[in-house]
Amino acid sequence: MSEAEKERLNQLGRRLFIEGGLVLEDCIAYDLIRNEGYAGYADLYLQECWNESEMKNEAVVSIYRQLIDIDSKLGTNASLQLCCCLLITTRWDLIKVWFSIINVVLNLFKNIDFEEVNEYNELMKLMKFADLYLARCKQQSKLDDEIDVRVYSKLVELDLKLGTTPSALLCHCLCFTLRSDIIKVHFFDLTNVLNDISNYRYFKLISRLSTLNK
Repeated sequence: MSEAEKERLNQLGRRLFIEGGLVLEDCIAYDLIRNEGYAGYADLYLQECWNESEMKNEAVVSIYRQLIDIDSKLGTNASLQLCCCLLITTRWDLIKVWFSIINVVLNLFKNIDFEEVNEYNELMKLMKFADLYLARCKQQSKLDDEIDVRVYSKLVELDLKLGTTPSALLCHCLCFTLRSDIIKVHFFDLTNVLNDISNYRYFKLISRLSTLNK
């Protein structure tokens, strides 16, 4: 990518922040944002839109979608962006942006480069996309009604495609919620769950995740 194109994308990113009621200094660019520990413009935007007093994210979907596109062109991979999204918000309309991007409705995994997506950070070695969503829901609300079964089922489907076993996801789920409609997501293939859960090593994950849930 040429320097001119990078500068154009950086200018667009800063302009979108202004449209969203936020301001970035002219010297701020994608590389600097990454050096500060953010995944890119979209991640920084979600962080800045978090309303601590009301415990909700006030991001505008259309702006978020455009910032994702900018970050993707500048080098942020899909797995990192989705991970950061799940860490900061439980809003279905924001998470749903990812399902439209990867054509979930027609073909959930059509546009995913699995070698790239599997480049999880240290957190993702223990917790998958579905786990991150449940953890964030738990953090935002003491009540289980924060969890949206539509979002959770899509993330479970994605994690399964990426290689997480059915029993591992079920064990993780039980650490975070006892809601029957959420647990029921895991029983689309009961045979595989029962066969896999016979391997005792997954029960070790329960104790590890339980400590995160306290």
